[in-house]
Amino acid sequence: MVAMNCRLAIACIFAAIIALTPPALAQLREDYYDIDCPTLMDIMRSAMDIVAENDPVNLPALLRLWSHDAMVSGADGSVLLSSKPGAKTPGDKAERDAPPNLTLFGFEAVEFLKSAVELECPKKVSCADILAISAQLAVELTGGPVYQTLLGRKDGRTSHYNDGVAQLPVENMNMTQLVNSFAAMGLTQRDLVVLSGAHTIGFAHCSSFMYRLYNYNATMAADPTLDWTLADQLRRVCPRVKADPNRVQALDITTIENFDHGFYFNLQLGEGILESDQLLYEDPSTKSLVNIFADDKDAFFQAFVESMIKLGNNRVLTGDQGEIREVCDKVND
Repeated sequence: MVAMNCRLAIACIFAAIIALTPPALAQLREDYYDIDCPTLMDIMRSAMDIVAENDPVNLPALLRLWSHDAMVSGADGSVLLSSKPGAKTPGDKAERDAPPNLTLFGFEAVEFLKSAVELECPKKVSCADILAISAQLAVELTGGPVYQTLLGRKDGRTSHYNDGVAQLPVENMNMTQLVNSFAAMGLTQRDLVVLSGAHTIGFAHCSSFMYRLYNYNATMAADPTLDWTLADQLRRVCPRVKADPNRVQALDITTIENFDHGFYFNLQLGEGILESDQLLYEDPSTKSLVNIFADDKDAFFQAFVESMIKLGNNRVLTGDQGEIREVCDKVND
């Protein structure tokens, strides 16, 4: 009964968001490909099963890849574009080469998904929509809420390094900076707390949190908001000397491969790996929402669907505003 109530609530939220969608986004809809590619979701599910079997880490990687795409100038597939050959200056590089994106992976998985779709529906489905569906299915396949993203996005023709630097939130921002970053995307502080819950299946490289472990400030060796036992464990994962730059740490230390609400429970215990995550519990303006989600998985799932749809509808390209790329890492000739 609880699961049924959750599904009904998610359906109601989804319908309400559709009803409130601005006219500029009216071309986004669930059935956008019903004529041009009626088997799209079947193709994507089969291909995602292969992607997950090949490497389960592809699932959180695709969710993160999509979120970084949507947060920079909208969900237009721009993060998938490669820099120009020989590009050396920021002005010539694409956003995937911006510092916040250097630890992204899953690009090969996207190309595999695109190839699978192209075999059945050539030149019909955008890379932006393939990436959005992959994020949706990544959540579903790891035990998260089941929902259908709106479709009909077109792929952008440009990608800028400086946009990635300027628009992506980073782990050492304070609350004001984080809220302002999300506000620039048309999102609220509530969305910040909700979407951070995607870290329930996420990973972080040592470079994202090592500063919390060593010489944190003039008086503290480690971040005092980080549980000291966890800090000791993290030092073994990420030693100060000769740390492996490719080493990663799960952001949810209790249920690593399951999309659930354990991430918020961890924050209550001082076990947020990223400083920006732990801040959600430490800051009075967001602590109560963390507590709600820690206690109520259904509440988190319902809120997550709402925020994911909002982010996915943000500043999208439709109609003749973009293109449908033949391959995802370069614009069409």
